[in-house]
Amino acid sequence: MGEGTAKQLMDQKEAGNDSGDSLWCMTSVHLKKYEPIWSKNMALRVNDAGFILLAYVKGEYVGSQWAQYYVFNNVFEKNVKLHPGKNIISLWSATVGFPYKATFKAPLGTDPIAVDLQGKGHAWISGHSIGRYWPSYLSYDTGCSLDACAYRGSYDNKKYSFNCGNPTQRWYHVPRSFMQDGENTIVLFEEFGGNPSLVNFLTIQVGAVCAHAYENHTVELACEGRPILQPSLLVFVIHKEPACGSFDKCSCDSARKCSIDVSDSKFGSTNCGDAVKRLAVEAVCE
Repeated sequence: MGEGTAKQLMDQKEAGNDSGDSLWCMTSVHLKKYEPIWSKNMALRVNDAGFILLAYVKGEYVGSQWAQYYVFNNVFEKNVKLHPGKNIISLWSATVGFPYKATFKAPLGTDPIAVDLQGKGHAWISGHSIGRYWPSYLSYDTGCSLDACAYRGSYDNKKYSFNCGNPTQRWYHVPRSFMQDGENTIVLFEEFGGNPSLVNFLTIQVGAVCAHAYENHTVELACEGRPILQPSLLVFVIHKEPACGSFDKCSCDSARKCSIDVSDSKFGSTNCGDAVKRLAVEAVCE
């Protein structure tokens, strides 16, 4: 982006010609030994509309601040120690986040790969975007339901809540086609104070699959190309919820893919009246 000077306050996008997401701003304060401004409680105060701000005085780190959501004019204020003479103040402001870059080798094997990300930002693997992440944003820790998930009838945002107190997503899929032989790169634009040293990759191996399907539909199970061991099945009424691992056993037509019709002709008639029946299927992968 280059360098420039100004004798007035400037908007970050204007100063950078809207060609980047971060900006270094440097200014200086000249103080004489007997200036009336001297105090033991001198502070640096910055009004900032970016996502993240890092502040330095005379090359020493003062502090940082991340934006609060739905607050569009954040105020950064920290106590500082100034000295007689020239005091250089350096501010790093970002609208996307602080950039991090590291290299790694792809996990061995052919199993799917996931990456454990921190904070909030955007991630690239060997030049491929895997999208934005935000595992630091936790849901409310109250209001969850232990009942079976059912969205019939009118809907509102409290109809079915689960995973209270946890992020919506923590592990993010990385396609193996993004990986290169030898060295790969990961680039993060971290907005919310995540710790890049805690980011790690792992491979995912499906141990069991579980699915539900209503009557007159077909349910299919697969184990990422690995053989399916004996599946378990149970027909039940909608208001009941069986736990995986406690089903009745039955056979499967294929060793690698299981397709089952949910119908009375397949499992026989029941005495459930007009209640809509649902099939729960669990299969253990080899």
